[in-house]
Amino acid sequence: MTRAPGDPDEVWCVADRGAGMLVGPHRALGSHPNVRGRVGLTSPVADLGPVVAEFTVAESGVREFVVPWHVLPGGRMVAANPAGGNQVSWQPGGDTEFGVTPAPDGHLTSVYVRFVLRHVTTALLEQDLHGRSVHAVTAGRAGGGLLAVCGPTRAGKTRLMNHLIAAGLAGDVIDDDCPVLTPDGLLATLVPRRYEVARASCLPLRALVLLSDRATDVHLLDPGSAHRFLERAPMPWPVPWLPGPHRPGLPDVPADVVVVAAPTQDEGAFAAVAALLSAGR
Repeated sequence: MTRAPGDPDEVWCVADRGAGMLVGPHRALGSHPNVRGRVGLTSPVADLGPVVAEFTVAESGVREFVVPWHVLPGGRMVAANPAGGNQVSWQPGGDTEFGVTPAPDGHLTSVYVRFVLRHVTTALLEQDLHGRSVHAVTAGRAGGGLLAVCGPTRAGKTRLMNHLIAAGLAGDVIDDDCPVLTPDGLLATLVPRRYEVARASCLPLRALVLLSDRATDVHLLDPGSAHRFLERAPMPWPVPWLPGPHRPGLPDVPADVVVVAAPTQDEGAFAAVAALLSAGR
């Protein structure tokens, strides 16, 4: 292992299951009785050997790139990430134990590590809770539970959520990327931090805003249509170019959830969205 300048840690762990899941540095969690995943710093490989697979990654409206998988003489797999300029490695058949090459800067190394940890925590939450991640920003909702704003990259999710927070319709942001929807209507989140241990959050989904290119106005939507929207929407996590367990199907959106459809990138839609969410409290 190599140590990134300015960073005291070399190995991070994911421990325990479901709503009790934890993620953090090995120095805090390494002795936990149920460690289920690890991400550690490792030295870069100069001679990557043959390419055994290629994965095209399309970040909507941002960029597109190809991640090749290589196999080393001892059988270890390496994904060479051209977007980050780093390597991620694992043993064949392993989907929760990864090595990550450090960057010259400790802060960027932390970004690499947390990226892979988010892949592991999301995959394990899906597996434990029989759920599937959705591309959403979530925040606490007045009266309890969560409000989620869903849509593709650059649809305006964060911008709309900021308006809702400022208007008092939502509390602090809990997740800005990939909460896991469970069959009992919870949204589960576990966001790795740089130094601290983080614990999973599991709260009921109460309201859902769907930002869609197909929407021409703001209107209420039934849960079945919301389910079909979420099934079509790209899901960034777990990342498609790293190995992971078999993914469950997307659970139904609970019948008591207030669902609002709105156009993407429409600043003028905020008032109508807020009105429908307020009426549905």
